[in-house]
Amino acid sequence: MPIVTLQLPVVKRKTGIRPSQSPYCQGETFQRLGKVSKPVRDNRYRSVQIYRYHCCACHRTLRQAQGRLFRHHPDGVDQADQTQRLRKLASLL
Repeated sequence: MPIVTLQLPVVKRKTGIRPSQSPYCQGETFQRLGKVSKPVRDNRYRSVQIYRYHCCACHRTLRQAQGRLFRHHPDGVDQADQTQRLRKLASLL
């Protein structure tokens, strides 16, 4: 009988590294604006820490008319309310 092993994504509460480039202009110089506690749905964590950044090249911030915010999420977390691990577990069920 074959054994199936599933690799679930790792979810971290905080990110330990800064982003290497901006997702909008590929700039490499940032200023950290602060951190936000984002509530998430996961089987282990209730919230994660997300850091907000200001790109010195394209000047993307929360106050701009476009409303795009440059955030750096920890591993296993993105813009959705559910973590990547919980979405994978739900798809298996």
